[in-house]
Amino acid sequence: MKRFLFVLLVICIASFGNMYGQETKTPLDSVAKMEQEAKELAAVKKKVEQAERKEAKAQKEMEKAEKEKKKAEKERKKLKKQESTIASQEKSISNDEKKIIKLEEKLFKGERKGDLSPNEIKNIKDKIQKLKLDIEKDKEKLRKLRKKL
Repeated sequence: MKRFLFVLLVICIASFGNMYGQETKTPLDSVAKMEQEAKELAAVKKKVEQAERKEAKAQKEMEKAEKEKKKAEKERKKLKKQESTIASQEKSISNDEKKIIKLEEKLFKGERKGDLSPNEIKNIKDKIQKLKLDIEKDKEKLRKLRKKL
């Protein structure tokens, strides 16, 4: 763009130089030449303005595309984070279920052998009940997360 304006300036200077160098010709001829040069200059200005508008429009399009790209990247990261949270929630539920199974086995073996006191039995049952409540809460959270996804 700067080059174009520079070339335009050089052409104008050269044309004005030619005008002064050819003063020996008739005044009507120089007036006609000046009018033609003015027309050419106006045409060149129009082309420059048109090129500037096109450049501005292209710049806006590039900015718009960049914004959309950033938005898509942000959405992709958000989705990835939600999937990670869902996987974490599923793993938590699975671990709690395994703990319940182990506690129930311990309770069954302890009651069968008679190794556990009534307080220990009560504590194990309380732990099992607490884990079951945690599982229900986690399942509800998981359901909500999947609904968002």
